[in-house]
Amino acid sequence: PTLREGVEPEQLPEDSMVGHRVMPRLDLNDLVLLFGAEGADLIFNAAEGAWVAGYQSVRGEHWFRIKQRFASETPSLEQIRDVVRNDWIAENEDERLASAVSELRARYTVVVEANRDQP
Repeated sequence: PTLREGVEPEQLPEDSMVGHRVMPRLDLNDLVLLFGAEGADLIFNAAEGAWVAGYQSVRGEHWFRIKQRFASETPSLEQIRDVVRNDWIAENEDERLASAVSELRARYTVVVEANRDQP
């Protein structure tokens, strides 16, 4: 029995070197973080139910099967409120830091003089 024949990984012989896990509801961005752009593209475009064989990464050889696809959803503000808030704070802090550094650069001049003891 083989994966290509539709056998579930847990039905393979115990001595097979197959580890498996279900990764539910991943989007393309999640796949890119896990497997890089090439691996993510391969997985994202795979036919549902078919095994995608032998993708090689720095972590070894991977086989994938898309068990189910979900339509994209727009999350409610309640679901993403903390993410939006943290992104806004980070952006605001970056802008304030850049502004403060710019003000300091405008007020001061740094002169580096050669060491007088060295020729």
